[in-house]
Amino acid sequence: MKHTLDENPLWLIWSLSSHLKHHIADFSEQHNLSPSQLHALLLLQPDTPVPMNQLSCLVGCDPSYATGLVDKLVALDLVTRQESTQDRRIKTLTLNTQGVVLRADLIQQFGVFYKDLPISKHIPNTLTSELKTLSKITLEISRTK
Repeated sequence: MKHTLDENPLWLIWSLSSHLKHHIADFSEQHNLSPSQLHALLLLQPDTPVPMNQLSCLVGCDPSYATGLVDKLVALDLVTRQESTQDRRIKTLTLNTQGVVLRADLIQQFGVFYKDLPISKHIPNTLTSELKTLSKITLEISRTK
């Protein structure tokens, strides 16, 4: 059996994300955020505390990098960091009021930004549906780590 990269879903996703990375950086820059800060804000759900170690897994970064990332979001008054109610060694993150408002605005603007990209007109709805399923699976696996 011959193995090729063009038949490997992981390679295809990696290749696609590499091509699209600069668009994400442009969008982030327009909002005075780094791509990682944007990613964290979009991953955090209103009224849902998330442990910092879980956020680092979801963003795909080292926990020490996540500390600096969260420090910046706290300094921007978007996120509240507090001790977990179950274990004081664990820090949890919650979007504060300003973070919830910005996140909602970013989601809306991100949709407009995507629609303006030339590639958006070539992505069928079926692919979007499949990517949503893959994303849910990936998030569930990340949460169990």
